[in-house]
Order: sequence, then structure tokens, then C-alpha cells
Amino acid sequence: FSEALGNTAVWAVGAVIFPLAVGLGLALLLRNIPFQETFKSLFFLPRVLAPTAVGAVWYYVYAPRGVLNSVITGATGSPFDYGWLYSPDTVTGSVIVTFVWQTLGITMVLLLLGLAAIPRDPIEAARVDGASSGQIFRHIIWPLLLPTVLVVTILNVAAGFTTFDLLWVMAGDYPGKRTLSLAVYMYYESFSNGAWAYGSAVAVVLGAMVIAVSALLAVVQSRVSRNIR
Repeated sequence: FSEALGNTAVWAVGAVIFPLAVGLGLALLLRNIPFQETFKSLFFLPRVLAPTAVGAVWYYVYAPRGVLNSVITGATGSPFDYGWLYSPDTVTGSVIVTFVWQTLGITMVLLLLGLAAIPRDPIEAARVDGASSGQIFRHIIWPLLLPTVLVVTILNVAAGFTTFDLLWVMAGDYPGKRTLSLAVYMYYESFSNGAWAYGSAVAVVLGAMVIAVSALLAVVQSRVSRNIR
């Protein structure tokens, strides 16, 4: 249980930080360019795909003779057949990359909406006063965007804690699959070991964690929104 809990924490943190960082960068790049709607649709497309289908596709990307190793082999000129989903050093990171790819679209769209709601007058006034782009972002854009960032964080925390299908499909025959997350651990204990009571207890703990973290972030988001007003 403790190993599954630790892996869930790592997975949840990665599922929050990386989509948010990449999504914010893309939102800042796309907010003032032509054909923004086209790019939004392209980035959002993976979100509408079933996680099991996404997991199956990326499973073959990470396979020893899959796409990723073929690219590395072609680039280095020497055979490379590393099992990304069979090593404890890379399995969690590999699945997080897939999670980021699938959730990036909704994260970016929400952040674009938050950026669109920021008034232009303070930004233009800061530019006239000689403020740099970094100063404008740090002192104007980020504080006004923070409520949206916290909403995105709440959504990604819930998704990160409860993700099961993507982990289940991508982990395949990985020996440590049982403890990759509390959601997978709960399934194993309930359906493989027949320990229904123990599996239910794990589910309660997982649900309590999601509710507690989400409630804390919601309180912070509410206070930040009040301070902005």
C-alpha cells in the first residue's frame, strides 16, 4: 500500500505540473496568432479519444521495437531496444508523457480563456512605462490568471489521482504494475485477490485524498478570486 501511495503522489504531481507548464507556454504562444481555433482543435483532439485507445497506441510507441526506439536507433546509428514500460526508472515518466499529451488540449483551452479575460489596458500601460515581457507576465498576467490556473490544477489533480485505464493498458506486463497507483492497486486487491473489503478501503482512502486536495485548492482559488476583485 505504501509503495502504491508514493507512486500515486509522484504520478499526481507529474500530472499537474507538466500539463500546466506546457499548456501555459502554448496558451501564451497561441493567444495572439491567426488561425488560433485551428490549433486549439488540433491540440484538443487527443482529449476526445478513449484512454484505452491512447494507451494502446503509446504502448507500441514505447515498445522495445517501437517508434521511439526506432527513432533513437536511426539517430545514433546503433541498435536501441530499451523497454521504457518495463523499467521502474522510466515507466511512470513514460505514462506521464502520454497523460500530458492527452490532457494538454483542455488545459491549454482553459488557460487561453483565462488569458482572454485579462483586460488589455493594464498590459498596454505597463508597456508604455517600459516594462519588459517578463515583468508584465509576473506582475499582471500571472496574478490575474491564477484563479484559472487553480481550476486547471483541481481538474488535473482529480484526473491524476484516479487515472486507471491509461496506466492499466500501458503498463502491460510490467512486474510492478500492481503498485503503480492506488487505483490500480485497488483493482488488483479487489478483482485479482478477492479482497473486496480491503479494496473498498483503498478506494475510500483514494476518494478522501482527492476530496481533501481538491477542497483545499478550491478554498485557495476562492480567496485568490476575492483578492483580485
